[in-house]
Formats: sequence, C-alpha cells, structure tokens
Amino acid sequence: MASARLSQAGRRVAATLDGALQRRERPSLDEHASNLSALRAERRRAATKRTRGALLGAAAIAAASAGLCLVTRPSDMTFSVDSAHGEEGAWVAAVGQGVALRFSDGTLVDVRPEGRTRVVDVSERGASILLERGSLSAHVVHRERSAWTVVAGPFAVHVIGTRFDAAWDPWNEVLSVALSEGRVEVTGACLREPRSVGAGEAVRLSCRDVVTDASDAPRIDAPAPAPTPRAAPAAAPSTTAAPAAPSDAQVSRPRPAASWRDLSQEGDYAGAFDAAEQQGIDAIAAQAGSSELLDLADVARFAKHPEVARRIYASLRARFAGTDRAAAAAFHLGRMSFDASTAEAEQWSSTYLAERPSGAFAPEALGRVMEIQHRAGRLDAARATASRYLDAHPRGAHAALARSILAP
Repeated sequence: MASARLSQAGRRVAATLDGALQRRERPSLDEHASNLSALRAERRRAATKRTRGALLGAAAIAAASAGLCLVTRPSDMTFSVDSAHGEEGAWVAAVGQGVALRFSDGTLVDVRPEGRTRVVDVSERGASILLERGSLSAHVVHRERSAWTVVAGPFAVHVIGTRFDAAWDPWNEVLSVALSEGRVEVTGACLREPRSVGAGEAVRLSCRDVVTDASDAPRIDAPAPAPTPRAAPAAAPSTTAAPAAPSDAQVSRPRPAASWRDLSQEGDYAGAFDAAEQQGIDAIAAQAGSSELLDLADVARFAKHPEVARRIYASLRARFAGTDRAAAAAFHLGRMSFDASTAEAEQWSSTYLAERPSGAFAPEALGRVMEIQHRAGRLDAARATASRYLDAHPRGAHAALARSILAP
C-alpha cells in the first residue's frame, strides 16, 4: 500500500518536471518571433562590420598601391634648349652657333652650327631626336633599359649609352656616324640588317650607295682644314742672266667660276643659289632632267628660298610623274609645310606614302602624319596610323609616340 502511494507520488513529480522542461524548450510564438528578430539583427550587425572592414581594407590597399605607384612610377624626362625649357616637336635651329640640348638624366646633345633638329618624343627611358640636317655630338648616359634614337633621313641610330657624333647631309643623303665609346646600331629602310658600330669605328651610310669602311668615313667633329701650300725652295744664288719671259702656255689663267652644282656639292647652298640665279633658274629648270631638277629645288630649299623650291618641286612632279624623284618632291613639300600648314603637310606626306609606301622616307612621312592627326585630336585616325607605324617601323623615331597613342 505504502509502495503504491510512493510510486504515484514519483509519477506526479516526474510529470511536473516534464511540463516545466517542455515550457522552457518550447517558448511562446511571441517569444520565438522576438528571438528571431534579435538573432537577425545581430547577424546584420556582424555582416555590416565585416563589410565595413573589407571596404576599409580594400581602401587601405588601394591607397597603399596608389602611393606605391606615385613613388615608384618613373616620370618622363625633361630637357632644355640652352637655358630655355624644351618642348617636344619644336624645331631647334643652330644658327651661327651651336645649341645644347640638356636632358634631366644628364644626357647632353650638342647641335653644331647650321644644324637643324627637334626632339620628337621624350619618355622616362630616353628620347627620339630627328636630325634634319647638319651634325650633332651626343653623350648619352647609360641606364638600365634606356632607349635613345637619332633619326636622319631613312636611318635611325639606336643608342643605349655612349659618346658619338652624327651628321646628316640631306643633299647627298649621307649619314656619318663616329663613335668615341660604347656601341650603337643603325637601321634603315635600305639596309638588309642593322649595322652595329663600336667604339673607334666610323661609318658613312647612304641609300644611294652604302659605304661602311671606316677609312672612308670623314671626321664629324670639325671640317678638314684646307691644305697648306708647300713653300717653294729658296732659290740658290745665281750669277746668270734673268730667265726669258714665260711663253703664253706658261701664263696662269684665272679659274672658271664654279657652277651651282659644284658649289652645292661643297655645301655652299647660298652661293649655289646665286650662281643658279645668274644662269637663270627658270632656264635651268626648263631643260634639266629629274636629277638636276631635284638638286636645284634642294638648293633653293637649303638657301631659304622656299617659294622657289616649291615651284621647282611642282615642276618636277608634273614633268616626271611616277618616278622616285617625283615622290621625293612630294615628301619635301610635306616637310616644308609642316610648321606652316599641317593640312598641307599631311596631304603631301600621304601622297608620298601612297606613291612609295616602302620608300626611304616612309618612316618619317608616316610619323609626321600620325603626329599631325594626334595633335589635331583625330584620335581614331591617329590610332590607326600608330598601329600601321608600329607594324612597319617598331624601332622608328615615332615608335614611342605610337605606343603612347595606343595605350589604354
């Protein structure tokens, strides 16, 4: 009896405990909803913290990267022309005296008197310099991955770090290079392979007649002095009678006046133009062949008579259409127009490229067209020309400009 009452009391206690446990494990709907809301809010706060942390971290990384770029990105070099600030694309003419181009990396380029050049492009690695005529002396500072180029006519002198002299004779289309130290490589439309030039070597290169013998290359640093006439030996005392008067054959006659072509070959373009004027420029042009006509136009151009030069170039193109010299006349007309009329310069340069796409002046003509388009803001045309330029002349004087135009 007693055991039965104890068993009933134990079952009542167990039931009471089970009910309490059930009420604790199974909260009411309101409690359940409140708990879910609190849990979701906590999760949102945690997610917000993680997002903010990620954004702050990304911002910090971006800022650090930007700071690193600002610190480590090499800046483009600058240069001066004598004491004035230099500008890319501006012509530098050494009239009467030399002009010094000083670059911020310590490179020095001395343009000698009567030389004409311009800095086509400047980057953090070097510069491209166009030598239109005359000579220069360069001391290029050697740096890792430096890239310097001197372009003259159809040739390009690629430099890493060296001392050298270069001269371009546009009249005879001859490039002369003499190295004091280092090494350069010369490329050209008419060269089958690059021509390497080492210290102590000198070369003369021409698309008309390539000469690479150092003994044939003239010194560039100074013109050769005129030969000193030998003094006649002192006459021995004589007691004989004075010699008879010389015959007509022994009488010295005055030298004939030099022709305009002779003077032009000597580099005296002003004298050559004066001589041609005395003979009659129009009379010469009317009877001249294509070679003589091109020479006469060049004389007028170098002697600073551009209108006469244009007239003769136009005559050459009309009389000898389709020839190499007629195409060269188009190129020179474009070159003469570059500073005054970019539209005319682009037209003539494009004419040359259409007539001689692989001609000796094609790299310079294509580079000028690209430069004109870029300056005019015609970016689609400039990009198309830049791609064409890099495909044909990846190491040309305008290659750096072409790559910058194509850069994203």
